[in-house]
Amino acid sequence: MARPRDPLRQTRPDLPRRGRPEDHRDLVAHFRRHALAEAQGYPPTVTDELVISTTLRRLVGAADGYSDLRPITIPQVVAQLANPDPDLCRELRFADHRQFLDHTRPITDALSNLVVGPLSGLFDEPTNFDLDWDAPVQSMDLSLLRSRGDQAIAVALTCLGSWSSMITDLQDDGDVRIVVRDEVWRQMRLGLRAVHAVDSDLRLSRAERKIQLLVMHKPSDLLSVGAAGSQEVSIAKDLLALCSTRILLGQSTRVGDELGDELGLSEREQAVITGWAMEGQGRALWKLENRPGMKIQTVLSATEKAIFDTNAGLRGARRKFPQSHGADKPNLRVVATS
Repeated sequence: MARPRDPLRQTRPDLPRRGRPEDHRDLVAHFRRHALAEAQGYPPTVTDELVISTTLRRLVGAADGYSDLRPITIPQVVAQLANPDPDLCRELRFADHRQFLDHTRPITDALSNLVVGPLSGLFDEPTNFDLDWDAPVQSMDLSLLRSRGDQAIAVALTCLGSWSSMITDLQDDGDVRIVVRDEVWRQMRLGLRAVHAVDSDLRLSRAERKIQLLVMHKPSDLLSVGAAGSQEVSIAKDLLALCSTRILLGQSTRVGDELGDELGLSEREQAVITGWAMEGQGRALWKLENRPGMKIQTVLSATEKAIFDTNAGLRGARRKFPQSHGADKPNLRVVATS
């Protein structure tokens, strides 16, 4: 399986003359690996954070003052933690080798789990293809990860978010960038750090010249990112308030009631969502801050229809199995799952 290359190796050539922000890069890489570790159900401690940060700086070469940082893989980090050299133990103020291993076992195991099981093949080897980070549009196709489950998709979305933030921070061209976060509920289910990342990106979007687009199914998606009453749920619920423009497509009456409560919609606006918007594709209520909602009909060009037609697969199945009697008619079976 192809693995996307880390943009640290593909930044602009003039960055060394301007002073490359190694500390910032280290911070981003540090967050990314901690978010992934938290996907294994283990929230890193402050000591874990120092251990990982120090280990990363040593592995990529930042600790030695290199401006051209070395690409690394998670197995390299695990190997360093499983067999630390004496200098690393002393730098991190552990009494001896045994104390280091005993304390770092949970974070080492959490990182090890990222290269086995459903995530195997994603992080265990160097990247094998290049991306053009100067292209006007970049997208990630997650279709090959569906068979690996929600965790693999959530981890991929977290990596994509980190890379997007990193490459934007490293380029000082003044352009405004649009970041589309599809299936955002998957990413936020990784844990508190992932929710913090999305929350921070929304709050800092103006300062960083970004337009953040969050795609969700319904308001209750924000309640499923953690336990009831948890900090992650509390932060996630506030994300709706941070969005200045809400595009509300057709919804059922129940979801319409939820949106009405969360966004303070009028009865007329709520009726648009559950009525007019349900009667045709591309219809939505656009709700801007402190303004009445607007009924908007989106019209796609022929090219856009070919790219964004998500029902093409269903129509293809109908052509393959036309409505008829006899052996050609497909059989539909209900399969019970436990």
